[in-house]
Amino acid sequence: MRRLVTLLGALVSVVAGLLWLAHGPGGSEPVRPGSSFDTSPSGASLAFAYLQGSGRAVARLARPLRLADVKPDAVVFRLLPDAPPAVPVEPERGKGRPAELARLLEPREEAWVEAGGRLVLAVGGPLGPLKVEAAGNVPPPRRVHPRFPGVDALRPAPRRVLAGAAVEDAVTLFASGDGPVVARVARGSGEVLLLACPEVLENGLVAAGDHLRFLESLAGEGRPVLFDELAHGVAEERGLLPLVFDWGLGPALGLAALAGIALLWRSRARVGPAEDAWEDRRSDAMDLVGSMAQLYERALRRSEAAALYHEWFRRAAAQRTGLRGKDLDARVRQMTDGVSPAGWGKGRDMSESELQDVLARLNRAFGGLGHGHSR
Repeated sequence: MRRLVTLLGALVSVVAGLLWLAHGPGGSEPVRPGSSFDTSPSGASLAFAYLQGSGRAVARLARPLRLADVKPDAVVFRLLPDAPPAVPVEPERGKGRPAELARLLEPREEAWVEAGGRLVLAVGGPLGPLKVEAAGNVPPPRRVHPRFPGVDALRPAPRRVLAGAAVEDAVTLFASGDGPVVARVARGSGEVLLLACPEVLENGLVAAGDHLRFLESLAGEGRPVLFDELAHGVAEERGLLPLVFDWGLGPALGLAALAGIALLWRSRARVGPAEDAWEDRRSDAMDLVGSMAQLYERALRRSEAAALYHEWFRRAAAQRTGLRGKDLDARVRQMTDGVSPAGWGKGRDMSESELQDVLARLNRAFGGLGHGHSR
């Protein structure tokens, strides 16, 4: 039983440790402009709340898109008004991929887009092959494509246009002068929407013009929506357990857990004869009696010890029967089969056999006295 309790305690400790490692210690960092946590005019908290209030499934993404479990039809908003280098800029990878898109998206991000995902990339500055230039004194953006009907008035400030190799093959949806402000890059079943006007989705201007209608059109209908917070310094603290699964060690961890359960079950089956569970439950009185017996054996002769035992029986008989004097002596002789200490201790001492005979008679008399009758 003790072994089982020990094994169960060890198992509980391991499970508790894994749970703690799975979540890891929390932490927080100041967010950057464009974050859905930011309630300032440059934040996107109103856009997040508006989409959430419209009944859409809206959440925040605090992990790299390539590692997160994002549905293929999801819409991811990545708002970078300051254009920090949050998206790695890498050289062309693989054949048949446009170098511009390869440098703008990672392979797994592009695979997610091709499977049907929509990435809304709104930048306020250059990001790899995607350039953003000041538009100067030009009219407000106008819709030049039938996409997004009902969205006619976009009022960004300041006004910018997209440029660079990333928009050479893109379809312009909104333009200011001759420069695209909103462009679409189609990949497989999905698309990347490039915006040079992230401020139309920010708290300060989201209620102006047709910006809320534009936000709804970008989010689509019936699609889960995610706001990419990793680009704003909000990273999910991941513990050991998710990393183990990311490294492909999940099956090994499962086998180890099964082995531990099998070991625990096997330890409950007895192998061989049962162990002796004897424990010394004697009280201290037993040791006291033993030590006193050794003391009497050293200090008294056999006849003196027999006389003391006879005297104890006489006192017990007097207490039990209430007799005194000659009547008590007669009753004691009757109960002890004539045992009398007269003459003991005079001359020679008792032999061992004589002492055992006297003790046997007195023990029988004690037994009869305890049951309230005499022999």
